[in-house]
Amino acid sequence: MGIRLSRIVACIAAVLLSLVCAGRVAAGPTSFVYQGRLEEGGQPATGTFDMRFGLFATSTGGPVIGSYQCVDNVVVTNGLFSMELDLVAPSSGADTFLQVETRADTGLTCGNTSGLVALTPRVKLGASPKAVYSLAVPANSPTMPGAIRFDPTLRQFQGYDGAFWYPLTYGAAVVPTNSPQYTTPGVSAFVVPAGVTRLGVDIWGAGGGGGGSGAGAAAPTTGACTAGTGGYGAGGGGGGGGGAGRFIIDVTPGETLLLDIGAGGAAGAAGQPGASGGVTRVRRGGVALITAASGSPGAAGTMVVMGSGSCNGSPGGAGGAPGSQPTLAGTTTLTEASLPGLGSGGGTGPSCTSTFPNPTVWCPASGGQGGGARSLSAPLAVDNSGAGGSGGRPGLAATSGSAGRIRLFWY
Repeated sequence: MGIRLSRIVACIAAVLLSLVCAGRVAAGPTSFVYQGRLEEGGQPATGTFDMRFGLFATSTGGPVIGSYQCVDNVVVTNGLFSMELDLVAPSSGADTFLQVETRADTGLTCGNTSGLVALTPRVKLGASPKAVYSLAVPANSPTMPGAIRFDPTLRQFQGYDGAFWYPLTYGAAVVPTNSPQYTTPGVSAFVVPAGVTRLGVDIWGAGGGGGGSGAGAAAPTTGACTAGTGGYGAGGGGGGGGGAGRFIIDVTPGETLLLDIGAGGAAGAAGQPGASGGVTRVRRGGVALITAASGSPGAAGTMVVMGSGSCNGSPGGAGGAPGSQPTLAGTTTLTEASLPGLGSGGGTGPSCTSTFPNPTVWCPASGGQGGGARSLSAPLAVDNSGAGGSGGRPGLAATSGSAGRIRLFWY
């Protein structure tokens, strides 16, 4: 009388496997439920048996893949049994066979394998149990050259060559099919198109305006450079740059989003500071989902005493502070980038320097440089906005900051 595994039922079990696994939420992420029918002497077996399971790359012979899983005291009723197996051994895509070994329970535990009989033939695994092995790749991939993983920190796919992980490089980025831009200060309405449930948002706060120059004289009227004399105008500070960021938000087809584009800060007249840039927002109803802060204005220059010793002069108007990092609220799914604005420079007053062969060289006042525009690019074309205006100096007016911007994209 021999013990064997019914080939007919084994084939049925392979067909039913995906349905059984789907219904067993308690199963582990790399396990699958195996059902079989055990016959003894040509009749359905009933009783308690010990069973051991192993994976092989061939239908006969060969070494076991990974390790065996042994189960004590399996209850078989009218030939039928069912159990959850967790044989974690990622498949390379080749055929994989399950070997079942069994013995009638005599009190021995799995620590003693004597008496176990391998049933034939081995069962060839179908697609469903092999698919769960792919979940084990991240834990086992260092032993598998050619494995691929996704690094969530670096946001890149990587391949394994048997010793090191390398990033998988691509050609040109796949450009979104739609990427409208909004650059006019004020409020615009955007209706989410049909079929779009995720929306990319590039957003920039506006730049601050540059501060005006001091009201004093631009240069010595006699042409002489005399340090320590007063009444000269210093340069104004540059405006701060606006913050910028990229976000992916969940949306509902047909809903309306309001896009508030911040205006660039106005330039300051002589003796006056610039104005702050406008804040840029994406709103759903009355709630701001994304907010990009604007740059602060540059301070005005003043009347100063001419300095000496170098061409950096006495301090003029201070530069404006950059806009802070954009913030988000509401239903969002991903922050790709969130960058503060770029800083600006302060203005300077005129000065004298003693440089051979000109012992009294006059250095004019200068306005502070505005904070630069932030850039956002791939998978879209390079775009930037939110630059601060430059500070003025005597004889040269300050400039305004640039307006904010919103760029939407979807595939």
